[in-house]
Amino acid sequence: MPRRKRVATGGLLFHVFNRAVAREKIFWKPEDYEAFETVLQQAGERVPMRLLSYCVMPNTGTLCSGPAGMRICPSTCAG
Repeated sequence: MPRRKRVATGGLLFHVFNRAVAREKIFWKPEDYEAFETVLQQAGERVPMRLLSYCVMPNTGTLCSGPAGMRICPSTCAG
């Protein structure tokens, strides 16, 4: 089922995730992880954003991101 359209006012911190269905793997070999990092780099070149953290595991990719000029306190993405 599709999600409802969201309206973002800007200046927000986003938690973005990509998770496989039924705990299947989406990253099988080191090259898959490298490809994920390449896509993140390309996205950063196209869209001004601040990548605060990311985590890649065999069945998920997660990142914490916000606008390029965003100021945050150090504990925003912790825990």
